[in-house]
Parts: sequence; C-alpha cells; structure tokens
Amino acid sequence: MNKIIVTADIHLACYTQYNLFGDTKFRDKQFLRFARRLIDVAKENESKTLIIAGDIIERPLIASEEQHLLFDFVDVLTKYFDNIYYINGNHDLAHRQDKVEYIDSVVNIFDRFGQMHYMHDKSINLFGKNFYFRDYIHGDIPPCPKGTDVFIGHITIGGGPLKGQKFVDPNSFKICIAGDIHKPIQSDNIYSVGCPLQKNLSDPPNGTIGILNVDSLEFS
Repeated sequence: MNKIIVTADIHLACYTQYNLFGDTKFRDKQFLRFARRLIDVAKENESKTLIIAGDIIERPLIASEEQHLLFDFVDVLTKYFDNIYYINGNHDLAHRQDKVEYIDSVVNIFDRFGQMHYMHDKSINLFGKNFYFRDYIHGDIPPCPKGTDVFIGHITIGGGPLKGQKFVDPNSFKICIAGDIHKPIQSDNIYSVGCPLQKNLSDPPNGTIGILNVDSLEFS
C-alpha cells in the first residue's frame, strides 16, 4: 500500500505575539515539533514522501531569524523524507498574479536540498498515478493535463460550503488536494488539507495532516 503524507498552510513565522508560558521561543519550537510530527505520521504509514500544498511561510519577505527557523524546519524533514514535493501558496509569493515564475518566492531556494522539488506547472508519476502541481494563481483554475489522477493546488475551492475560484474543467482530474482553506473540507472530489498549526488565535486548532492512499486515491 503506497501512501503520501500531505500538509499545507504552515505559515512559518516567529509570531512572538502568540508565545505562551513565558517562553519567547514557544512558537518557533512548535514548527520544529510539527516537522517531527510529520515524520512520526509518515513512519506510522510507512511513507517516505511528503507533499506541501503551499503557504509554507507567512510572508515572502522574512527576517533573518525566520530564515534560520525555516532552514531548521526543512533540515529536520529532509533527514527522513526521500522526496518532498511543494508548491507556493499566495503567502509564499511576492504578489498575486496569473503567471507564476520560479523567482517569485524565496521558498524555492530549498531546491538546493536534494529531496526538495518545486513543482509548479509540472507533472510526475508517483507510485503509478499521475500527479499535477500548480502554485496559487489569481483567477479561475485552468484544466489539468490529460491523464491527471491527482491535482495538487493552492486554491480556494468552490462549491459546497465554500465559494471562490472556479475550475475551467473540474473533470480534468480524479482527485484534488488543496491548500489555502484552513479547515479540512471536502467538496465532491476536492479536499482541503486544513492547517496543522494555528496561524493566529482565531484559526481552528485542527492539527490536520493528510494521508493519501495512492493506490485507491482515498484521502483522509
């Protein structure tokens, strides 16, 4: 049984205004604990593959302290995962746009880690299924390439309990797993991962980590 761990909306930043227990590094430590939790879940599911569906950081211009934290976060992950596929969310990008380029996000420096793979507008076969990835883009969502099984995007999913971006062709994939919405919501064959950590005190503390069974295309 082939499984992939999926997360999104990490929004890494120092967030000193939300520190607790008199610990000035409380929020910083949360991100590193979350990295280790991703590894624990991966081990439980015998997976060595991680997908991050955007919004890794809170803002594209990050302070030096946040850069160190981000490198430590990625360093923990790459010590376990063989491959980490990621896209940029709207918070990772310098500005909202229809056309996204590699240089539009500082996050993409992590390609220098051998296990990290920036996947905007790319397709790859994982465990016999065709995956297609796309960064956040402004406006409606173009069709996926022919034969796409899994679409990974950073989108505001439409229909059901949410309204936002629209798919030009919602039948161009079998299942979509999306970042952006901070709640684990399903709308037909579209799934929102939810947020693993509270971005602020108004965020739902659901601690979501998604698990995709690649063989059956079931997401939980």
